[in-house]
Amino acid sequence: MSLHSSLRRRTLAILALLSAAALLGLLLALRIPAPADAAERPVINRARLLTGPALYELERLEQTGAPGRTDAEADAQPKFGADIPAGLLRLCREAGIELLYARTDGTVVFDTSPDRREQRLDLKRELHYDLYDARTSPQTYTIAFPVASDSGAQSGIALFTLQTSALFPAASRLPPLLLALLIACLFAAAALLISNLRTSRLRVAEPLEHLRSRAELLLRGDYSRRAEYGRADEVGSLYAVFDQLRLEIRELRLGQERQEQARKELISNISHDLKTPLATVKAYIEAVHSGICPDMDRVKEYMEIARLHTDKMRQLIDDLLLHALNGLGRISVEPRECYSRDVLNPILRSAAHRVESSGRIFEGPAEIPNPLITADAVRLEQVVSNLLSNALKHTRTGDRIGLSVEEIPGALRISLTDSGSGIRPEDMPFVFERYFRGEDGANASGGPVEGSGLGLSICKQIVEDHGGAISFRSLHGQGTEFRFTVPLA
Repeated sequence: MSLHSSLRRRTLAILALLSAAALLGLLLALRIPAPADAAERPVINRARLLTGPALYELERLEQTGAPGRTDAEADAQPKFGADIPAGLLRLCREAGIELLYARTDGTVVFDTSPDRREQRLDLKRELHYDLYDARTSPQTYTIAFPVASDSGAQSGIALFTLQTSALFPAASRLPPLLLALLIACLFAAAALLISNLRTSRLRVAEPLEHLRSRAELLLRGDYSRRAEYGRADEVGSLYAVFDQLRLEIRELRLGQERQEQARKELISNISHDLKTPLATVKAYIEAVHSGICPDMDRVKEYMEIARLHTDKMRQLIDDLLLHALNGLGRISVEPRECYSRDVLNPILRSAAHRVESSGRIFEGPAEIPNPLITADAVRLEQVVSNLLSNALKHTRTGDRIGLSVEEIPGALRISLTDSGSGIRPEDMPFVFERYFRGEDGANASGGPVEGSGLGLSICKQIVEDHGGAISFRSLHGQGTEFRFTVPLA
């Protein structure tokens, strides 16, 4: 089912429900008769009808002398007192009204309301003889009627509190509610129709179908086709987000392809790099085996050359193994508590020998701090070895390579500096990426940069697995410094 068809069916269903509600309301309105005298009879008459029996009973009690108001004693203490005549109380309850009866001087004789506690009324403020002033709250009206004695003179004031629902019966308000319901249904139907027409006019379904087809192309691996929409509205925003998603997916795909290509090149390069030292070692071993060496010094020389090429092969194989383990997330780093001097002394001695045997000048620390650290000694040696190999590639004979160790708050910081060719600014963002070798540049001797491009990425992984951090700073042509930290125990 297309989106346009689904939208049309949903609109028709909602219109049917609104029509049914409007028809039901109309039928109810036709079946409820309006009061015949609603237009002519004032609402005050209904108030008089509700209060009439109680007012009549009150006047009868006055005329029979029950309250007693002719002498000073009766005025001082009315005979009604706190007791409300039972007949009068019954009439008030049947009519659903409350009655407060007071003398003409404001003295309260009795009150059927349980909440009121005043002993005297403020006649100027609390007496209301018409409905416009008598409304005391949204639910009640309080209206006053005079009470006459047997002589015809006013003997008191009856203050009645009536419920709004009693004055304005629900039957008289029901037709307006139904009319409001009908009007609301009509407005809702009109709004829905207008919205449907506007939706059809804007042709929302067709752009969404077009977007769906573009999504199917993405699933099939075609990232070349843009999703374009000519309006700057909600659908246009959706198209813009979708096209941004397409670009992101394309970049991720290209990145994966580049990484796969780099992996293949790495395997090819390492295979090629292994062939040369392997052939050299084989040639020198055969030379020694054939007895062409005239003396033992020449044999030792051949064996030293073979040893150097063996070390080179070992380094290449170690890099390849660490790369494979890193790709699987299985580089084994097992930090343990140890003293830094016990870990770093062997590493520094090996580094010094390696630098000096290559013709560079080694500058070591005068003293190694000896705090308790959390480190894997084998992996730390790999980090220093990789950084040192990187420094040797970018320095010449006579250049300086330095190693320093210092204690900082919470960690031990190890720095390796060289006075070599440095790192080009355009290469700096990619230094710690796998496979990056700076092929466009050259090493300090002018030849191409050698190596697998894995050393620095492996260093970063090992240092971060220790809970430390690694960084560098370099000036092209002036040298480089790498720093990494190892947490204290």
